[in-house]
Amino acid sequence: MKNKRFKLSEFLRALITGIAIAIPVFLLGYSREYTVLRAVSDACFVPAVFILGAAVIMYARNDGQFDSMGYSIRYVFFNHYPGAGTAEDFAEYRKRKMQKRRSPFNILLAGLIFLAVAVIFIVLNYI
Repeated sequence: MKNKRFKLSEFLRALITGIAIAIPVFLLGYSREYTVLRAVSDACFVPAVFILGAAVIMYARNDGQFDSMGYSIRYVFFNHYPGAGTAEDFAEYRKRKMQKRRSPFNILLAGLIFLAVAVIFIVLNYI
């Protein structure tokens, strides 16, 4: 993996995406006459699931789980369409892909923040 450090821009992008998902979920829950605490909990839990799921997929991608599928698609494309270029071998493909990979830490942190807020508000709802 090329970059394992914290990047504020990726973290803020994940937070803003989570907030964009949370607002309609909150409005939907609030319109169903849920308590405000439950509506906030639901509104934070849904983006937490999406963001944590994206982090898990990103981790699997960084581990190379999808490399063979991507390579095979490129291989078929380069071999069946004339003028598309030359196909590289699998070792070169993996090496090139490894240089572009990013750490899922920023997205994972944003998802865990949403999950923590959801847990706090659901506990407050039932106290």
